Amino acid sequence: MSVFRAKTIAVQGAGVSGTGSGKSLTVALLCRLFAEDGYRVAPFKALNLTNVTYVGGDGREYGYSQVLQAVAAGVEPYYRMNPFTPKPLGGGAFDIILEGRVVERNVKPLGMILTFIGEGLRRIVGAETLYDRVIKSVRNCLDFLLDNYDIVCIEGSGPSKLRGLGFFSRLVDIPNMITVKMASAPVILLAGSIDSAIATYNYLDDDERRFVKGILLNRFNYHSLEREIIEGMGVPRRFFEIGVKRIEGDWLKRFNINLEIIGSIPYLEELSSLPDLDPLVSEERIDLDVWRRIVPKLAEKVRRSINLEKIYKIMNF
Repeated sequence: MSVFRAKTIAVQGAGVSGTGSGKSLTVALLCRLFAEDGYRVAPFKALNLTNVTYVGGDGREYGYSQVLQAVAAGVEPYYRMNPFTPKPLGGGAFDIILEGRVVERNVKPLGMILTFIGEGLRRIVGAETLYDRVIKSVRNCLDFLLDNYDIVCIEGSGPSKLRGLGFFSRLVDIPNMITVKMASAPVILLAGSIDSAIATYNYLDDDERRFVKGILLNRFNYHSLEREIIEGMGVPRRFFEIGVKRIEGDWLKRFNINLEIIGSIPYLEELSSLPDLDPLVSEERIDLDVWRRIVPKLAEKVRRSINLEKIYKIMNF
């Protein structure tokens, strides 16, 4: 094992679902910005529940969004960037992909239920479970990236914390706080609004909150409101932005939360006509040549809207 270990940062979703919060895009753009600053960067998402996959030259299959993130970072895509990929096939069936290989094919809904029940029985008798195999795979893949890159940028899955769904909740925890603890990674909560970030932060356990170091706001969905106020009502942009920042700062003080807002992801016109980066189910995907062409423009805009120095500080650079 290398003496040097990569610096890490994790982006987790705030809100009830966390899905669609912009985590995949944010990780891709952070990867690009770090790479532009001279670092060798790897994206990592322990669990990617998606049917939009990529098959590499070695025959390994994994989440397409990790390919987009690797391309943004200027490195070769690698199956270790997404070790666990439950792939929906339609009708409730899944292929279960581990380290790029299908380990269970066309598992039907009843089969998934029986698998979950069997997990508990196997654990009782001390046998290795699917959960155990996933944890081992995530740890091995993460260790490899930590030993071979300067920065590992970790994407969470869904909401930062999901309770009440038994084994499924335990699975969702793998790409979130379990991975964070494995990597000792500081966490940035990505939120559409400050109140959803506060709610998510308060929902975490005490030993999980200590990893959360800042809030990044996704302004992509603010675009129509911003246009209405600035263009429709004639409010100068600087006054609109000052007002928003005061409201957000007041929320943090009111709930006594010592977290900094480290910037925002602005509305990015270049993405408006493209498919989502990381859909659950889709027939579309972003063309890699198109992605290579627009990523530098996106990164330039985002560099101006976030405090990258604070992020480096959070990462202990």
